[in-house]
Amino acid sequence: METIRRAVFSGNSWQGRLKARSEKSRELMVTASISPLRDAMGQITNFVQVCREITREVEMERRLHQSQKMEAVGTLAGGIAHDFNNILYTMIGYTELALNEVAPATDLEKNLNEVLKSAWRARDLVRQILSFSRHRAESFQPVQICRIAEKALAQISAGLPESITINRKLLSDTPVRADPDQIHQVLMNLFTNAIHAMEQAGGTLAVSVADADVDAETAREHPDLHQGEYVRLTVADSGTGIPADIRDRIFEPFFTTKAMDQGSGLGLAIVHGIVKTHGGVLFLESRKSLGTRVDILLPVA
Repeated sequence: METIRRAVFSGNSWQGRLKARSEKSRELMVTASISPLRDAMGQITNFVQVCREITREVEMERRLHQSQKMEAVGTLAGGIAHDFNNILYTMIGYTELALNEVAPATDLEKNLNEVLKSAWRARDLVRQILSFSRHRAESFQPVQICRIAEKALAQISAGLPESITINRKLLSDTPVRADPDQIHQVLMNLFTNAIHAMEQAGGTLAVSVADADVDAETAREHPDLHQGEYVRLTVADSGTGIPADIRDRIFEPFFTTKAMDQGSGLGLAIVHGIVKTHGGVLFLESRKSLGTRVDILLPVA
């Protein structure tokens, strides 16, 4: 504000963006123009200010910038992963050939098996990167998200700590055109993150599938959405939440707050890539110590 004050009191006009608050205390972004008014003697007597709210435009700019950044990172990661994948196939092939030539139950066989296991783990990681960068061919077909959600919930239920409960509301069987394996991967990645956020204090994992209509106004606010019918998948937890200072980075590949042996940092990046490939949109809300909610909108088949 001091910069603005110095500019206008020295007789100059000022233009720029400011933060403001609405009557309901909602944070707004406005573009403002402030100019001095002078009397007949040239003395500044008043100021005229013209403001226009641009909250929606600023949010669209932020989303576009984030989308472009993710696209660039995905292209780079996909190109590297493709070449690395070819190298891994050579390593795996020659290691398997070497295993056929060595005597069983020897140190050499044991060492070669360790090399092979590491190579397979590396190949799995490459597949995750390729999923994120969308350089894999998808098998789209009409699928019901609720059915995939039921299977994924059944998978995680067996190993779930007693301190974590599941609240499910699978209300829609409307089909979407999707790759069922990739939708399953989206669910498992979101479930894994939610459970990790609640593993210390426990909590509730809430999963819902419902029909959703996107109207013209909502579509204008979000460039990746179109007016029409969608299926909404929601995964929410009551865990630790995501700090505001890293919220814009959580979809970057390899960014993680977990220990090195607890995650690759690709989970949410893969979720973002898969949702975008399917013509969907992802929304994330999180507050530190209160939990995280992820909403995914996928167009109906």
